[in-house]
Amino acid sequence: MNKEVVFSFGLNNSGQLGTGPDEHWHESTPVAVSEFNRTGTRVVNIQASLEHSTIVNESGVLFTCGGNDHNQLVRDRRKRTTFRPVDALESRKVILAAAGNKVS
Repeated sequence: MNKEVVFSFGLNNSGQLGTGPDEHWHESTPVAVSEFNRTGTRVVNIQASLEHSTIVNESGVLFTCGGNDHNQLVRDRRKRTTFRPVDALESRKVILAAAGNKVS
């Protein structure tokens, strides 16, 4: 069985790695992102920016995490340390996402 696994590593000061609140500020080795590995959700697009990240799964659901001071996660202004689906797009199928400095 070939299991696909999502990993993240690097700076995590805003929770942009999506590994949860108990993780370190900086990950120098790849860490599995449990949200996608636990559910077996297949990922089709990953984008990373300075302070936030986006993931689109094969069902067309957009997930975001990280810094949110400019509402780049498309939710309240709090940062998120784990990937969460974007409720505002729940009735739409997302094909591709992009993450830039303070925008998605």
